[in-house]
Amino acid sequence: MNFRWSLLPVVWAGVLLLMSAACAQSAPLDRAIAQARAAGLAQDDYWLRLLHYQRQASGFRSQADDPRFFNARNGKTSPEAELEATVRAFFREGDDDQHPQCRFPARLHWLDQRLDLRAFGLPVKTCAEFHAWLQTLKTERVTLIFPASYLNSPSSMFGHTLLRLTPADSRRDTPLAAFALNYAADADAGDNGLVYSYKGLFGGYPGIFSIVPYYEKIKQYNDIESRDIWEYDLDLTQAEIDQLLRHAWELRRIRFDYYFLTENCSYHVLSLLDVARPGARLTDDFSVKAIPSDTVRAVVDNGMARHAAYRPATTTLIEQRLGIFRGDDSRILQLADPSAGKINALLAPLTGTVERARALELAYDYNRYRAVQASGPDPYAKRNYQLLTARSRLPAGRMWPDARRPAYQPEQGHRTARLATGGGWRDGDGFLSLRFRPAYHDVLDPLPGYTRGSQINFLDLHARYVPDDSSLQLDRFTLIDIRSLTPRDAFFKPVSWSVDTGIERVLTDNGRDSAAHLGGSTGVSYRLRQRHLAYLLLQGQLNASKAYRDNYSLGGGVSVGTLLFWRHSSAELSLGGIRYALGETDTTWSARWRQSFPVGRQSALRYRLEQRHERGRYVTEVELTMNWYL
Repeated sequence: MNFRWSLLPVVWAGVLLLMSAACAQSAPLDRAIAQARAAGLAQDDYWLRLLHYQRQASGFRSQADDPRFFNARNGKTSPEAELEATVRAFFREGDDDQHPQCRFPARLHWLDQRLDLRAFGLPVKTCAEFHAWLQTLKTERVTLIFPASYLNSPSSMFGHTLLRLTPADSRRDTPLAAFALNYAADADAGDNGLVYSYKGLFGGYPGIFSIVPYYEKIKQYNDIESRDIWEYDLDLTQAEIDQLLRHAWELRRIRFDYYFLTENCSYHVLSLLDVARPGARLTDDFSVKAIPSDTVRAVVDNGMARHAAYRPATTTLIEQRLGIFRGDDSRILQLADPSAGKINALLAPLTGTVERARALELAYDYNRYRAVQASGPDPYAKRNYQLLTARSRLPAGRMWPDARRPAYQPEQGHRTARLATGGGWRDGDGFLSLRFRPAYHDVLDPLPGYTRGSQINFLDLHARYVPDDSSLQLDRFTLIDIRSLTPRDAFFKPVSWSVDTGIERVLTDNGRDSAAHLGGSTGVSYRLRQRHLAYLLLQGQLNASKAYRDNYSLGGGVSVGTLLFWRHSSAELSLGGIRYALGETDTTWSARWRQSFPVGRQSALRYRLEQRHERGRYVTEVELTMNWYL
């Protein structure tokens, strides 16, 4: 008993010693937090961007949807709680790579600059894994990458942006050896285009940041998807690059809900650049939509981008070189064909070593393209070996000039939102029209910076005011209207197609009424004199309305037309007919001429002449509008 009481002073002394040590540690920490509060760091714009906070009516909410991104339980909605929890976490004991200092180096760097945390006794951690990662990247230059739009993939129909990280070592002159910093939806492999579009619009996929070899992206975009790539070197200092990489490390495996139009690849590329360069505020104008070409334009207008390099797709190179080749194009197809006979015999009609070398190289490049598109073993491997063997017997040297660069870069085209006002007549009755489309481009919008024959109209609203009866009508609302008119030739045989869905006022037996519609078409397109396009499409149409018998009308038909591209304007002549055989029956046909005259780069004057036959009567319509691109 006496022995126990004799130990009490020792125990109390130990407790007091531990309490004093804790107080000694917490006192500097508390002073650091008090200084952060006094400086208002939790409301600092840079802290808000580091944590991806968005202002809302009720306060703040981070776009990060992963609890591992926060040190405070309520960190997603409280910048103050997250800042204080982060500072406390940095003072914790522990030396492994999972320490908060190692997990959040960008926050640590900024807070140390603002508070001088080391003056408060901050223990410095080594973070070996993070520094090894930095050493692997060894980045000295960051490049904004813009692959052009790809209509056959919902995720890329507006284009895509990512960042290339070029190392400072021997890899600096070999872009394919660089790394790509990418943000994309982690989609389910089995989801079709319709499911992907729905989930992408409403945040049904997690968005993930990743770093992959750049050559993998080149293969995906240039070779497989045949997309031209634009590369914009960014004017970032080494200090800004280092902070961008610190933040990229923080975002590894962190989940963000992916939204196709807002929190998408292009938006989050801008969010990275906002962290790299304080005060850039690039994301501020993209809370409603973030179209890749618009975000590239924002970076250029901000002065952050320097020279833009052009990397043509494999198909672009082949098409340009076919235009240079002066021989018979069918000779290239024969050389590429494994069953066409001996190569020397096929080369015999060609005179001159240059033409023979060009023919062999074109045939080889064409077979490589076809091999990438095919699944399974390369069916052209043996023929390509023969082509290379024959080419090696001719003088070495460069046979082709540099790829022809487009006259306009993507960000130099029109802005993607469009407001149109005007008026017209329908069967002698006048109307005023108002139209607004938040995205993106149709076939008659000014062409520079966009792909000929491609169209995406998204959420296009068309209203009319009829003075005779003082009525304001919703004439048409387009949810999505896509057209891909890619011309075919002897080498490339893409399928042209379209899809169109929305609501419109249609003529019924009892007058005009609203109907939902879903239409699609497939067919072929061909060039006319290189500049223009002609197309033929088989189409199907489903309309649904209470005004119809059985509430629906289903039919099919054909559409033919030409797209004409002149220097002063663009125009379309189209003829189409549909036989509705199920539900509400009818036979309709239409003839339409449209023409658009650019007025500067961000406006255009457009008119339309149309005659339709439906419900046994003819309807004639004329409309003139002024279009502004916003």
